[in-house]
Order: sequence, then structure tokens, then C-alpha cells
Amino acid sequence: ALLSGAPWGGARAAAHSGNFAPGQDGSRYLCPEIEATVLETNKPLRYTREEARVRLLAATDSAKPSAGGAQEPPPALSLLAAPLVGHEGHSLGTIQIAGRPESDFTERDEAILVQLVQLASVALENARLYQQAQDAVRAREALLSIVSHDLGNPLGVVKGSIKLLHRRVARLHTTEGEQFMMGLGRVEAAATRMTSLINELTDFARMQAGQELNLERKTTDLVSLARQVAAGHQQTTERHQIHVRAEVPSLVGLWDPSRLERVFDNLLSNAIKYSVLGGGITVTLSREPGATGNRDTAVLTVNDQGIGIPASDLPHVFEWFHRAENTNGRISGTGIGLASARQVVEQHGGTIAVESVETAGSTFTVRLPMTTFEDMVAAEETISVD
Repeated sequence: ALLSGAPWGGARAAAHSGNFAPGQDGSRYLCPEIEATVLETNKPLRYTREEARVRLLAATDSAKPSAGGAQEPPPALSLLAAPLVGHEGHSLGTIQIAGRPESDFTERDEAILVQLVQLASVALENARLYQQAQDAVRAREALLSIVSHDLGNPLGVVKGSIKLLHRRVARLHTTEGEQFMMGLGRVEAAATRMTSLINELTDFARMQAGQELNLERKTTDLVSLARQVAAGHQQTTERHQIHVRAEVPSLVGLWDPSRLERVFDNLLSNAIKYSVLGGGITVTLSREPGATGNRDTAVLTVNDQGIGIPASDLPHVFEWFHRAENTNGRISGTGIGLASARQVVEQHGGTIAVESVETAGSTFTVRLPMTTFEDMVAAEETISVD
């Protein structure tokens, strides 16, 4: 049998049965003419032993003497060939078979080969598509790496310059200086937001590739983190009033602060964006005691008085690329932020949920287990023992 065709760069892969001696090249018994005809018509073709002999003699010119004497004519073998066809009808090559010397291929043999090449075509096409998908993933990761680097570095310079200007303006002690400080605060908030979006894009690429995020857990106070994020967003709006109500002075656990900051940032960004008429936004932090033997839970809620979410969209809010029906064509968005937030929260062992009534606002609730350093050490020791 012979696998060949232009898509393979002219390469041929031959498989020989017991009809040929070890080391003997059985592909010389196959006919170039049948391959060309099958590739052109995309239909199977069958030659009797005599038909194949005549065509092989003509193709190889084996009837003419050479410098070393006349070549031995090829044996009379029946030939059968069928096209490998992709799902869009394009040619992937051919499979050509040389039969036994004592008999010709039959219609039944042809039907069996057609079924085999259909299976082979699917396998080859799947392999080609898989390779294309892998190439696309590698290209995407390379692009995101470039984007993250080329955008992240200038933003680092911007934020460093803002801090320097903050220190200089703080010495002015004038009304103009205070106004300048407010402007710097807005610029800093925008730069922080841009950094968050770049990091979210990079994480999104990893999650779409089926990779879990590599959490960098540190001792983190959620109350302090929430106040910081809320202050940054308050710098970007005058129509909204963001209130942070902490029922406890601190909520300290072992979490990834940069990714939780992005979760809070996304929730507050949405609260501002979907409260199109402005108004109050309330961030509440509390601690729920765990049942006997269980850890306490840190709870953060973000409540707004915005356009709300239709009931039919509520089950899909945290799905990738889903956008509520009442936002289409009115408010821009990607459908990535909440799905990414859910991934981050769940990898921390927590949950995120929403309650909403259309036209009456939304409340998003994040619950995180109060993981401590001792908990992490105990978990690692358990894994080691297992």
C-alpha cells in the first residue's frame, strides 16, 4: 500500500505485506498514472492485472534495454486506489494498493478500501486541525506575552512617575496643588486599571488553554484591599458614591492579593458601568463563623442600584462571553470579567454568587475560606503522607 499526494510535500509512505521479500521495495509495483487520476477526480479507481501491467510498462519504460541489459518486467498485479479527502472536499492524498498475482481486486475490495480511506481521511484531518489549533495556541500565547511585556513596562514607568509627582506636589500646600493631586489620582487609577486588564487578559489565555492559575498566596487583609480598590474607583467617577462598610476591623487570610484585587476591581467596575444614572454603591465586608471544625468565611458584597440583570440571564452570568440581554447594544463589554472572577474565587476554595432584579440593581457576594499559613502547612503535610 502507498500513501502519497501533494499535501505531503511529495513524500510517500509505503507498507509492504508478505508478498514482497524483506527489504524489497514493493512501491515499484504501484502506478503513478492511477495516483494522478485519483487525485484529479477524487474518485476510487481499480485496474485489472493486465491493465496495471500495460500502464506500468509504459510508465517505467521497462521494456527498453538499459546499459546493464533489459530490466525485468514488473509482475502483473491488480491495482486499487482511493482518494483521501478532507471535510471541505480538498485532497489529502491517495492510498494505492497492489494486489496478489493470482487474482484481481473486486468491487467488494473497492468498497472496503473506500470505507478505510474515509476513516483515514478523518484521522488525518483531525491531526491537521489539531496541529493548527496547537500552532494557534502557541501564537496566541506569544502575542499575549509580547502585549503584556510591551504594555506593562510603559505602565510601570507611568505609575513610577505618578508617585514622584505626588511627592513633589505634596510640598506645594496650595489649592492648585490639591487639584493637581486629584488629577494625578485619576491618572494613577486609570494606569492601575490598565495593568489589571493586561493581567486579566494573560490569565484569560491560560484558562482558555485549560491551565489553572498559579496562585501566589500571601498574608492579605481583605478589608484593606477592598478600601484600596474602592478608593481607586472613586477617583474615576463623580456621579457615583462608593461606601465601604466593614463589620470587622480586618479579614486576614492566605490569598493571592493581586488576583483578588482584580476580582474586586471587576465587581466595582461593573457596578459603576451598569449604574448608568449614578448613585450609591456599597461594599460590605463581614466574617461568618464556621460550623464546628470548619474555618470561618470572609464575605464581601458589592451592591448597586443599576439596571439589574434579567431573570433569564442570572444562571449564565458567570459563563464565558455571556452578556445580559438588557446590555446588548447599550453598554460595551466582553463577557470575560465575571467568568474570570469566578475562576479566581473558586481556585481559592470560595464561591461567588449574584442576586438581582431587573431595573432594581444587583448584589454580588464573594465568600472565601479564611485560609491561614497553618492550614496550608497542614494540607501539604497531608499530601506528603498520602
